Amino acid sequence: MEGDALLDQAVGPLENLATLSIERPKDVCVIDVQWGASKDVSYTWSEFYDLVCRADHFLRAQGCTPGDKIMLSCKSQVLTLVCALACMKAAIPFSLLSPHLRAPQKKSILREMGTRFCVSDCKPLASLNWKSIELTLKGLKAYNHIERARPHVEDAKIAFVALGSGTTGKPKHMAFSYRDIARRTAWRNSHLSLSDQSCAASSVPINFVSSFFRALYPLAGGYAMVLGLSNAKYFPDVVERYGITHLASPVLHMEQVASRFGATRKDSFASVQELSIAYSTVREELLQSVRDCITQNVFNAYGSSEVSGATRLPPHTVNQVKGSVGFSLPGAVVEVVDRDDQPVAQGDVGLVRLKTPCMLHAYANPSIADSANFRDGWFYPGDIGRLTPDGQLVHLGRSDHMMIYNGINIYPAEIEQVLGAHPAVKDVAVMPFAHKVHQEVPACVVSLHAGQMLEEGALRDYARDRLGGAAPRLLFIAPEVPRSAQGKLVRPAVRELFQAQIKSGTTAGRAQRLNG
Repeated sequence: MEGDALLDQAVGPLENLATLSIERPKDVCVIDVQWGASKDVSYTWSEFYDLVCRADHFLRAQGCTPGDKIMLSCKSQVLTLVCALACMKAAIPFSLLSPHLRAPQKKSILREMGTRFCVSDCKPLASLNWKSIELTLKGLKAYNHIERARPHVEDAKIAFVALGSGTTGKPKHMAFSYRDIARRTAWRNSHLSLSDQSCAASSVPINFVSSFFRALYPLAGGYAMVLGLSNAKYFPDVVERYGITHLASPVLHMEQVASRFGATRKDSFASVQELSIAYSTVREELLQSVRDCITQNVFNAYGSSEVSGATRLPPHTVNQVKGSVGFSLPGAVVEVVDRDDQPVAQGDVGLVRLKTPCMLHAYANPSIADSANFRDGWFYPGDIGRLTPDGQLVHLGRSDHMMIYNGINIYPAEIEQVLGAHPAVKDVAVMPFAHKVHQEVPACVVSLHAGQMLEEGALRDYARDRLGGAAPRLLFIAPEVPRSAQGKLVRPAVRELFQAQIKSGTTAGRAQRLNG
């Protein structure tokens, strides 16, 4: 309870920004990386809060009120963050939308969220029931009106509504109050080794909920952040230039940096105290590659938007287990239970459930039945795992992706770990594939490291020797495994690949093996 009381007293990112704009006005707050330009753009605490105050007045002048819902869909990450903080200051609920989505997708999400205003620095959408507000960072800097009144937020008022689809495809609204945001930023900062000289960066754009929160941690903690680090080509230079101490990056970017530079630029990452490979499951082979080429200070982790982070695997864990995503964070509880919500025996496989001091306790949209994910103070992410004797969580994938083939429970993560250990394999994804006789069989798509040559038959033999009856029945090699910017598997695209391989006349042999 003492920890909860401390979190309840936490100061949120907006309030801390306002305070530091007075107490440390000339210290650097945000650095905006300019690709290909001769110079990046830096903002002090005073300058950044000034932008927030300008955006506050601008949004009000456009007719935005606390009774409205605003969607932010900007290419500029600085503008996105400024407008989000301005919405908090003006007590206007906001959501985030990637500007790179197609227009029909954007319109569908705007309808789903009940949005009235859409703020964007790119081509505005044709108006339906919302108003498009065009705003650029340059235009905001030139805006002459400023709402400097100190922020006074109501703790229980909803500030940020994130949209998640989960595995069901049904949109899930995650509503965060000002108190939720303050507690989450304080709790996450409490697990880091920080000082006024710390500098954080995430290489995923802040239009996504997890990376957005990562941009709020420095504001609440009083340290600097770098935005715009999303091109692997610039990673070593930017990290070295600004002495980045805490870096979060997806699997894709880490693979790109390791393959592009090898160990030749490892000294450029000397400042990194913690590299978190976030947003998706990480193979042990990639972890080792990052240790060799980037930094030894690499952490694996596990969590969700609903609960924040729940586990962390320190880089020097003595008994590292394949597939481990680490130990429970202080204040978090991780359990593995059966279908009746009863804890299973140590080492047995079951459903993962989580509890953290800053978790949500329900979804905001009434169309979603909370009991499927939230029960008795726990969050059930829908994942399968097991706990080791020393408390590590071994992640085995989604519960709805587990296959029972000829009486054998098959977990995609186990196959991915085995195939990912092959020296020629760069990436691998396994998922269930419909079968006329067996209902579902494990199907696998693999991509190879540049310059590697490997026949599918040889890889199938490799898998069969190590997995026996759990080996994938359909396996093929593709140029890339379809993944999102966050490194998450794009399952519809993978299914299309499987279908194309089955229908292709050149892959008749594969189809016969699958049907056998």
